[in-house]
Amino acid sequence: MGSTRSIPGRRPTVQVCRRTNAELTALAEGISDDIATGLSQFSYLKVIAHSSTLRYAQGETDVRPVGRELGARYVLEGSVRQAVTKLRLAVQLVDASSGAPPRG
Repeated sequence: MGSTRSIPGRRPTVQVCRRTNAELTALAEGISDDIATGLSQFSYLKVIAHSSTLRYAQGETDVRPVGRELGARYVLEGSVRQAVTKLRLAVQLVDASSGAPPRG
């Protein structure tokens, strides 16, 4: 997979980040917790604890320094938006070293 190939003996590290507005914070936290819990079920992934990522929730938009600071190879970032009676979830996996989606 190009720049995303695995290093022998080392699990890929994933950080789950949420970005949302104040009204949907509790919902976004619950969704990101559920995603992180689901990802942690895969023994070949190392998922960074939610508490380690809280300070990035509303700030940094460039995932490269965030990934570097936390030692994450990938960042799963997303947002929750509301339009009247519908919720819109957007999620994207980003290679933390390049800031771009992984090539496959």
